[in-house]
Amino acid sequence: MTLWQREAYETQEDSFAFLRGALLGIAMLLTAGMIMLYVTRPRAVFLAAAGFAFSSVGFIALES
Repeated sequence: MTLWQREAYETQEDSFAFLRGALLGIAMLLTAGMIMLYVTRPRAVFLAAAGFAFSSVGFIALES
């Protein structure tokens, strides 16, 4: 008895892997943007946002 189809599962996994990679790329671009904002206009809020974005990138990378 088979409860799931292997090909459908692998197709769905590939789709999720692409979405995780796209999300990771967007998060990395946002992190770089926040760092650039801090470099051009040194304010604490940009540094805090960059720290939060960097921790988000780390979480996404470790979760995948």
